[in-house]
Amino acid sequence: MTSGYPGTENANFRYSNDNRDSTPGEFDYPSQQEINPNAIKGARDYYPNDNRGYYPNSNRPDISIVDPVNKKQPPNSNRKVASATTLIFANAYSINLNDSNGYIDCGGNADFSFTDGAGNDSAFSISAWVKLDSVNKARVVAKGNVEWLFGTDYQNKFNIVLFGNDGLDDYISIRETASLTTGTWHHLVVTYDGSKTTAGVKLYRAGSIITDLTDKSVGTYSGMASQQGSLWIGKWAYNNSFANGLIDEVAVFDYELTSPQVSTIYNETNSNGSPADISSLNPLGWWRMGDTDTEGSSGSSTISNAASGTKSLGSSVNAVWQKGSSSNTSPTYSTQVPQ
Repeated sequence: MTSGYPGTENANFRYSNDNRDSTPGEFDYPSQQEINPNAIKGARDYYPNDNRGYYPNSNRPDISIVDPVNKKQPPNSNRKVASATTLIFANAYSINLNDSNGYIDCGGNADFSFTDGAGNDSAFSISAWVKLDSVNKARVVAKGNVEWLFGTDYQNKFNIVLFGNDGLDDYISIRETASLTTGTWHHLVVTYDGSKTTAGVKLYRAGSIITDLTDKSVGTYSGMASQQGSLWIGKWAYNNSFANGLIDEVAVFDYELTSPQVSTIYNETNSNGSPADISSLNPLGWWRMGDTDTEGSSGSSTISNAASGTKSLGSSVNAVWQKGSSSNTSPTYSTQVPQ
């Protein structure tokens, strides 16, 4: 065996984690599947788990330097070769709530209650993209009958309401002073630190914190009511009010998002936001409105929870379309998306 890197017979082929022996002509790289059994060193053209040129967890140099023929990389490399194609996150659909009074039932009565009901709240955040036809009482996301409510109020203002145990007699209500506009995509985020104070609530629009806010709170808030019902997208159970327009990329987190994290979700490009892959932020629930569902634009009663990772509830909180007063047994998807 000639001198070189450990586990190799030649310095030009120092693949990471190589378990090859010293027998000349043997190319037993770990877990390698060889397409051409007669291939010679430098002409091998297949490695398992090829993800279009990316492999995780390697600090080795660009393989194209030592394998110019195939420009492939060995397992455990996070370097991209020039001929590889990058996997791109895509957002093709939103859900249309314009004409049916339908809504999405995500379940999760206990999963999305961020309190013990005895005065001890915990932090959480909500993110959604909306393009509304009406901004009057647009119920984007609501939890239970009177637990928490995210959307717009009766004066067309983006707002969040955290209801106390006395329901409508004590609650935190914070809203943007300016009115939300129709016919435009908006990225809306609310974060709450669990402190039971108005100062613990932050509103963001288009990736930036909103500083011009109005406090519309009532009574003495001492913590949210607990487990008042399912999480619904597009409807509030208390007074059967709905959202009218397009909703996309709804996500709920069981912690307070930071300002940089909100900016990451907004993903500003060309002065406009565009949905990005947020799986690294560990959302508790993430409903992509058709993009992760096999039905795509053709319709289905199920909207998958695309969240993954340590905090995810996964398929246990897949959502189900509810037709409301219409006869639509499956949701209507739109190809209008934020971009």
